[in-house]
Amino acid sequence: MMITVTKEGNTCLGDHLMAAFLVRVLLDNNIKAQFGCNLYRHLLEGIPFGRNLTVLDFDYDQGKIPLMQTSINRFKNHFPNLSNKSIEIKTPYVPIKFTHDPNSIPMDVVLVTTSGPWSKIRNWPYFDTLKKTLTEEGITWVDLNSFGFNWANSKTSLITVMNLIYKCKVFVSLDTGASHFATGILSKKTTKNNFIIQSGFTSFQYWASHYGDLFTPIELNVACQGCLYREIQQCPHGHMCMTQISKEAVMEYVRRGLKA
Repeated sequence: MMITVTKEGNTCLGDHLMAAFLVRVLLDNNIKAQFGCNLYRHLLEGIPFGRNLTVLDFDYDQGKIPLMQTSINRFKNHFPNLSNKSIEIKTPYVPIKFTHDPNSIPMDVVLVTTSGPWSKIRNWPYFDTLKKTLTEEGITWVDLNSFGFNWANSKTSLITVMNLIYKCKVFVSLDTGASHFATGILSKKTTKNNFIIQSGFTSFQYWASHYGDLFTPIELNVACQGCLYREIQQCPHGHMCMTQISKEAVMEYVRRGLKA
C-alpha cells in the first residue's frame, strides 16, 4: 500500500513543507509514502510524488503534544494495522533540494520579518528599529521578505534565498513557512546561531520540537499562549507576547551569535 500525504486547498508554504516532512518520517520508518501536492514539490529532495486513492490530509491543532507527534498519532489512528508500529523522527529537518551558488554574497544576518497574510499575530513589531541598529553597528543584513511571498516559486529568487540562509552567520525568523524551509539549509551548517521570535499564537515547543537544536526560541511565556488567534485585533492582551520582546533583547541574541 502506498500512502499519499497532501495538504489540499491551501497555498501556505509551511503547511505543505510539514506534509512533506511527514512523508520523510514515514519513509524513514519503511512505510511506503509519497507527497501528493504539486505546488512545492520542486523544493524537495528524496521525496517521491504521486497520487492514488489512499490520501492522508496533513493537518494540525493546538495541544500539549507536539505537532509532528500529533500527526504521527493521527496517521496511526487512520491505519489501525500500523497502530503498534514504532514511528520515530529520524530526519529532523525538511528535506530541501539545495543548489549552491558560489557567487552569492554572504550577509551577517538574514531576517524573516513577516509571517505573511495568514496570521499577522505572529509578527514582531520592532524589526524596523532592529534593522536600523544593525546598520549603525556595521552589521550586514538582508530581509528575505524583500523577495516577496512567492520566492519559493521563482528559480532565481529561490537559489538566492537558500544561499543567503546557508552563508549567513545569524538567522532570525518567525514561526512561518520560511522557517520550515530554512531547516533543510541550516541542517547543512555546523553553526546553530538560528533564532525564532515566537508568538503566543502557539508555542515553539509545539511546532518546532521535531527540529532538534536547529533553532533557539526568543519567547515570552504568557498565560494566553496557544490562542491561535489570526488577527492582532482579536487579542485581548495587547499582543504582549510579542510587544514585550524588546529590540534590545533580540539584538543581544544577534550579537552573541555573531561572536560565536
